[in-house]
Amino acid sequence: MAKPKFRCGVAGVGALGQHHARIYASLPGAELAGIYEANDARAAEICAKFNCRRFATLEELGDNCDAASVVVPTDRHAEVALPLLAKKTHLLIEKPICASLEEAEQVLTAAREHGCIVQVGHIEHFNPVMAFLEKQVDHPQYLTAERLAPCQPRGTEVGVVLD
Repeated sequence: MAKPKFRCGVAGVGALGQHHARIYASLPGAELAGIYEANDARAAEICAKFNCRRFATLEELGDNCDAASVVVPTDRHAEVALPLLAKKTHLLIEKPICASLEEAEQVLTAAREHGCIVQVGHIEHFNPVMAFLEKQVDHPQYLTAERLAPCQPRGTEVGVVLD
């Protein structure tokens, strides 16, 4: 008998969330069960592209998923994560975990209460540039960095320190 696929969902399928949906849809042991998205046009586009369902509520998404990605603006992370955790849905939350320490504590408390795993998406740790820099720089006192790209308004709801 074939092993059942791990049912995954995505809350928020904007610029970054669409990639979570794409990757879940492509994983052999996973199934993109569906999405939760406020924008009707965007939801229709992603559902058509990846042949998945749109859920009207976070609770419905949680009822139909083993795990979900939370890919909404940071100031909404707790608001989205808590109903999913109440449905015992494991979460991958894009960084930072929440906009405040109090919200982060609420999310982690809910995860413990419901027996859920919460992972924060600190993917830059796996960026080849970071691995290169770690080999080149021995115990730096400080770093200076310059961004050589146009400013993007996405992700400006929290400051650079939290992000």
